[in-house]
Amino acid sequence: MVEASSIEGAVDRKTVIRVLTAHQVVITTRDGGEDGELVLQKDEYFESTRIPLVVHKKLLRYFSRKFGVPITHFYNPTLIIPERIN
Repeated sequence: MVEASSIEGAVDRKTVIRVLTAHQVVITTRDGGEDGELVLQKDEYFESTRIPLVVHKKLLRYFSRKFGVPITHFYNPTLIIPERIN
């Protein structure tokens, strides 16, 4: 398996979920959905998606636009305000 840190501009799924959660995105598993399918919701917007083990720049930019998360937080989660981190 390829480590996310060895790929330019990629991060692991765990980091993405942690950063989205810190920015008030509610992440739940989808009942009756396909295996590994998650529901991401922030305010009135929601979508059902899968987050791969290694998340590349294109998907990170998408999450950044859709959920208002600064893209730098995916690459450096220490930039998140401490009270937002679970």
